Amino acid sequence: MAKKHCGECKHEINDLEPIFCGFCETYFHISQNCCGINTRGWMECLLQGKLLFVCAACRANLNGRSVRSYIDATLHSHEKQLPDLACLPSQVQQLSDVVAALSKKIDDFSARPKRVSNTPLSCDTPIEPAIRVKRRRVDRMPNIREKVNCGTKPIDLSDLSVPSIAPPARPKKFWLYLSGLNPSLTDSDVQKIVLRCLNISDPVDAIRLVPKGKDTSNMTFVSFKVGLDPDTKTIALDPSTWPTGLLFREFIDVPKNPSRHTLKPAAPRRMSLSSDASTPR
Repeated sequence: MAKKHCGECKHEINDLEPIFCGFCETYFHISQNCCGINTRGWMECLLQGKLLFVCAACRANLNGRSVRSYIDATLHSHEKQLPDLACLPSQVQQLSDVVAALSKKIDDFSARPKRVSNTPLSCDTPIEPAIRVKRRRVDRMPNIREKVNCGTKPIDLSDLSVPSIAPPARPKKFWLYLSGLNPSLTDSDVQKIVLRCLNISDPVDAIRLVPKGKDTSNMTFVSFKVGLDPDTKTIALDPSTWPTGLLFREFIDVPKNPSRHTLKPAAPRRMSLSSDASTPR
């Protein structure tokens, strides 16, 4: 059984029959200090018959009115707040009439016969598939340069400072792909390795194949594109030319679509090249 506490002193109530308020149903000690009634007075009230005890807080809410008048006023205020249910049947009937009218319109529309025409459609102009013509960019240019002509007259120009007026042909290079190199190696280090392994003295072009701005400290290896004399192609593609662990092949320019044409070398092993590992041949 749950313990009861006095609404005034907040202590536990040990009385066999504690008094409680008929409005808030709060329990009180039967004493002059807690409920204002002592034990003798409470026994006299019980002998008189049915009585309703009202605590001091609830008596303040009555504001001098009797308990019956307070209950009647409370019930009357609650009845005013209830919605008017008398008009609900008429509103339901109006909604039912609207639903019936809409259902009748739907049935009439469904029962209407469909018009089917047996006359085929005719068109005087023959229908042909449209052909999209993609214009060249040159055709859309407002100003097109005229065709450049080439001279044919032979003239003696042997007294010039150069043997020919045409620009000298650029020497064709053989490009070699080197991979599996230590990321800490510089471009000059790779040039030294190539010159020492090929036993040549002519300068070579060593281009690091790393995206611009990318940090190489977190990479396991780097690759280079090396430009060589075409005469060194045979020795450059010989496995005995390069140190152990270095991957190489001929560098081939491929289209920019990597999903179709990119040539990937074998996965290079991590290695470290030093001056002792690459000795001249």
